[in-house]
Amino acid sequence: MSPRFSGPLAREMERFLAFKRSLGYGYVRSEFTLRAFDRLLASEGRRMRLKSAVFAWLRRPAVRPPRKAVSLANEFAPIRQFCLYLRRRDPRAFVPDRAWAHHPPSTFIPHVFSPAEIRLMLRRAARPPGLMSRSRCPGPLMRMLILTLYCTGIRFGEAVRLRIMDVESGVLPVEAKGRARWVPFHPSLGREFQRYLRWRRAREPSDGSAPLFVDTHGQPLTVRRASDAIRRLLRAAGLKPQSARGGPRPYDLRHTYACHRLAQWYRAGIDVQSRLAWLSVYMGHANVCGTEKYLHGTAALLGMASRRFRRRFVQR
Repeated sequence: MSPRFSGPLAREMERFLAFKRSLGYGYVRSEFTLRAFDRLLASEGRRMRLKSAVFAWLRRPAVRPPRKAVSLANEFAPIRQFCLYLRRRDPRAFVPDRAWAHHPPSTFIPHVFSPAEIRLMLRRAARPPGLMSRSRCPGPLMRMLILTLYCTGIRFGEAVRLRIMDVESGVLPVEAKGRARWVPFHPSLGREFQRYLRWRRAREPSDGSAPLFVDTHGQPLTVRRASDAIRRLLRAAGLKPQSARGGPRPYDLRHTYACHRLAQWYRAGIDVQSRLAWLSVYMGHANVCGTEKYLHGTAALLGMASRRFRRRFVQR
């Protein structure tokens, strides 16, 4: 097998990848970025200093139309991480400043599905004929996938890695980004899992170690195939434009879970601030800061927060 890197820093790049993956990171896309940087280094040999190489790599002519600032910042991140890795052994090693490729603030606002929209998606998933034929995802699978994502808030990658045995104990064992956690779920979702498993085993008898979600060809569902299938479902349900990139995204189900959980706490009269740490752990974040981007001021949430404020501080 030919080495992945061939430039003057090939050995260091191999060790850097091994280090990152030992921490639980997949680092797949970042490896492609490092390969592109390695090709630049290989073409220049040892004549080019690391600082000049990073600058030349950022300024390299693009094959396609000019890249967006966010794309450039995402490509720059693993290069800077590699430079930080080099400085662990050599304090004099060059590390580019973050400002070299600043990540612009995002102005995108995720879509928070209403309960009626969730029910529409579930009804549309069960409607024949052949809505999911291209994605090879039959209706019962789509229904269970949407319920799993919406009712637990887990990530797509965490959902497609579930096994049959994982849903039979009342909690989902989930591991992602080097961290493992238990995700309990409501008994009503447990009944949906049992209903799905009866259909799943009737189609293809499997033991407990088999993947929970498999397509019509018996292959484990991938993140890309699951996301594409839900995207088609959103278009079929009229929730997303047929051709444009706008409208709700499949990943917005995770945002919806967080917002609906807050709304349920507000309706129950629970101190929401005291529960944010719980929500952070449940969703697999290292701290509450990682959860903040999923908490959006929807009209329903703002209305409940306003009424609670009025009861406590105004109507006395």
